[in-house]
Amino acid sequence: QVNSNSIKLTFDGAMVTADINKTGAVTTIRYVAPALLASGSSHAAKLEFVDTAMPPLAQSYALDFVVPEYALVSPAFATAPATVDKTKPGFKIRPYETEANNPDSLSWTEDQLAGLKGPNLANLAGADTNGYYARETVINFDIAGGAGNFPDDEPFPGLPGTGPRDGGMGNSAIEVLAFLEFPNPGLYVMGVNSDDGFRVTSGPNALDKFSTKLGEFDGTRGPLDTQFRILAPQAGIYPFRLFWESGGGGANVEWFTVNNGVKILVNDTNSPDSIKAYREGSTRAYVKTVSPLPNAVDVPATNSISIVLADGTLQVQDGSIQLFLNGQHVDPTKNSVGGITTVTYTPPTRLAPESTNTVRLVYADNASPPNVTTNEFSFIVAPDIDVLIGVNQIQQWRYNQAGSDLGAAWKEMKFDDSSWASGLALFEGKTGTVPSLPEPVRTTLTIGSGITTYYFRTHFNFTGNPGGARLRLRYIIDDGAVFYLNGTEIYRVGMPNGPITASKPAALSVGDAVYEGPVDLPVRSLVAGDNAFHHFESAPNHDRFPQPRPECGGCASRYRYRYHPG
Repeated sequence: QVNSNSIKLTFDGAMVTADINKTGAVTTIRYVAPALLASGSSHAAKLEFVDTAMPPLAQSYALDFVVPEYALVSPAFATAPATVDKTKPGFKIRPYETEANNPDSLSWTEDQLAGLKGPNLANLAGADTNGYYARETVINFDIAGGAGNFPDDEPFPGLPGTGPRDGGMGNSAIEVLAFLEFPNPGLYVMGVNSDDGFRVTSGPNALDKFSTKLGEFDGTRGPLDTQFRILAPQAGIYPFRLFWESGGGGANVEWFTVNNGVKILVNDTNSPDSIKAYREGSTRAYVKTVSPLPNAVDVPATNSISIVLADGTLQVQDGSIQLFLNGQHVDPTKNSVGGITTVTYTPPTRLAPESTNTVRLVYADNASPPNVTTNEFSFIVAPDIDVLIGVNQIQQWRYNQAGSDLGAAWKEMKFDDSSWASGLALFEGKTGTVPSLPEPVRTTLTIGSGITTYYFRTHFNFTGNPGGARLRLRYIIDDGAVFYLNGTEIYRVGMPNGPITASKPAALSVGDAVYEGPVDLPVRSLVAGDNAFHHFESAPNHDRFPQPRPECGGCASRYRYRYHPG
């Protein structure tokens, strides 16, 4: 038998004290770490003991393990149970639909729900004054029925709307708010079946911009599951938010948990293992918007820091607001109007190029005792730059839209492009009414049958040292492009690998073209003096041209070269 007095347990290289219990011939050894083990962390445990034989036999076991990935639902997010109205089960659901095409992007959808992508075309006839429908049952919606894991699919509240895409179901989103009750502390498996994207978050207020991301799918897909683990160290009731989007085609969403391998819809009153949801309760003040965004890059050195706080049922206390920049307390301006408090600070001097800057915000509400919230985030300042090629009324481009294959000579430095047409960016070719682009269209291209490739060339003068340069590029592309500098390929986006010809279609289909980048470019082909910058762009197939796209065949582009002395 095991000699209980000989048991030694080592955890991550340190001897620890374990609870040892022996019942008959069975010895149970239990050790509880003093703090939560980090998600995805690796640990080494070693168990040593001897038995009661004469002479005793020594045994040793390595018990290494990896903690499963999980997201933490902080106990600080919990809502006092007495402030949640348990007579109002379910969810608050706000539908939103736009004419602008949703590219199946969660960041785009967040802007859409914030009203930044156009007016809401959803049907709000049954919604409250804030655009929310009250729903007492479950989240199990589908436009056609039969998708996902669960039967009895229902239509989306407020959808279809009056938008032009897919009978009023395209370019649509819903925001779901609820207080979820976790009856026991522990690890839970949550899941969403969606067509297309979704995100689930939890925070002190479900709408808080600093809420913790628990699970998401960012992109386009059919009705498939995404499951994710969440750890609730403390039983309680927590604010949750789910938002979902569909660019076009099929549309469904289900919200569930998994208990011993069985999927159970959240708030399914027919299942005793279902997580309960409530739609009304006390809400804390929260961060509504923040600028610069957390982890933003290329922030202007003269940029102000702006944070907008919004009241919930509890209000921000103006005198409690504190702001710190890089550990130093600063004095922001504060303006409160109608439950919205705007906190703004402009540094007195320019922030250093490419510096990382940390902002900390502290504020409290009028609860008794007050809820004190601290948020911290960082951003990176842009490098000092010279714009070598701008999108403006000065930079001339030569372009060829004949549709013929120009081989390889067209991209060489000395190629004679004098017979090509000239124009200013942006370049666009389109049919029908399409959403606006981020820059003015200054040159219109012709959409030709069977033409998938367009060629562009321009020159710029570089006065610095090529050996100490840093080049960066931002662009608007629909759908793919290959970029060259002085005849050498320096970047490609949305194009397949390998040699490229005029008949080679793009490997990517873009919805609404937006600014992308910046991306760093190789400088090996940069020279002092005159440089030729050129590219050609392609679309997957010309039969998509008549669809309501903002550009055709990659014809809308914006370019910016950046020089960073170094």
